Amino acid sequence: MKAFALSVLLVSSMSFAHDEGHGPKVIESAKRGGVLASVVNTKTKKMAYKAELVRTGELARVYVYDNELKSVDLAALGKTAKGQLESKRKKSAKQSFELKLAKGVFEGNLPKAKSKPFDVEVVFNGKGGAYQAVFENLD
Repeated sequence: MKAFALSVLLVSSMSFAHDEGHGPKVIESAKRGGVLASVVNTKTKKMAYKAELVRTGELARVYVYDNELKSVDLAALGKTAKGQLESKRKKSAKQSFELKLAKGVFEGNLPKAKSKPFDVEVVFNGKGGAYQAVFENLD
C-alpha cells in the first residue's frame, strides 16, 4: 500500500513539474482552428497570454490573446519573434525560423519537420521582457 501511495505522489508531482515548465495547460478551444498554448514570461514563469498556432502548408501564424481569448495589443511583444521546431524522435533536429508581426498576427514559414510528432517554441522579445509559448506534440 505504501508503494502505491508513493507512486501516486511521484506521478502527480511529475505532471505538476511539467505543467510549470511551459505554463498551465490551456483547455479552451482555439478560435481559428489551430492549437492553443500558454505564453509564459520567461523571468517570472507566470502565464501572461495565450497563443494560437495556425498552420497552412508551411505558413505559420501565431495569434496572441489575453486570458479570456480576446485580442491584445502586440506592440509590447516586439515586431519579430523567434521560432524553433524540434522533432521529438530526433532530438538533435532543431530548426530555427522567424515570425514577423503583420496586421495583428505573427507570420513566418515553418520548416519541414524531420519526424513527427514535433514541438514548436516561439519566443517574443518585447518591452515587457521575453515571453515563450510551446506548442507540443504536433503532427
